[in-house]
Amino acid sequence: MIVRPYFIVRQLKFFFARARARAYETTQKLSEITANFYRLSKDHQFLCKFPALIGVIVLAIVFSGQHNSLAKELDADTQARVKAAKDLAVQKGSSAKPQLMAQLQTETSPHVRASIIDALAATCRKDCLGTFKAALGDSEPLVRLQAVQAIGSLGGPEAGRLLRDVVTNDTNEGVRISAAFWLGGLRDADSVAALGKALKGDNDPHVRAQAAHALKWIGTSSARNALKQASQDKDARVQKIANEP
Repeated sequence: MIVRPYFIVRQLKFFFARARARAYETTQKLSEITANFYRLSKDHQFLCKFPALIGVIVLAIVFSGQHNSLAKELDADTQARVKAAKDLAVQKGSSAKPQLMAQLQTETSPHVRASIIDALAATCRKDCLGTFKAALGDSEPLVRLQAVQAIGSLGGPEAGRLLRDVVTNDTNEGVRISAAFWLGGLRDADSVAALGKALKGDNDPHVRAQAAHALKWIGTSSARNALKQASQDKDARVQKIANEP
């Protein structure tokens, strides 16, 4: 069996998002999830050019003692349901879709709902895009974050459209950061306007920083023009990203 590198990196991102959400859920906003990841590197462009390094960093976070200890705060029944969703996807593959979809409709735990989205992303792929779209309206940021990553990993015009709506309208900073990251990875010129709006008007500097990076990754003339507005950003890091060649 051939294991594609992009699949491994995508799975690592899923584990990272879920781990960080659990670790900070009771003490910090979900924005810290992605923000902490970004603080590990002084140069986002370097990570973008060498995506395999992202996986190495993510592994270090996921298997940290902090995650292992805080994850135990989930009650035994919730942990069992999270594990069951993972196991079902591994054992049945795409044929697990009906059972996972039914469980998603009735599940009360955001941790388990996020795990189900993760399992569906690994099995049914584009066939589940409608489900991932619906999950963007979930009340819990953890579930929306998982949906953003599932949609981003699929790619395509519809993924770009959905993520553009998230980066401008989601109420959680961490979810918006993740959407901006994936929009940059898609390198879709249609996303320049939404990223430019986030760069200009988002109140969170981490979101603005990621929007600036995403515009750089897209690299079109309109993206470069949108970046100019960040040269006077009140956050020094955003200014630095905008002014770097």
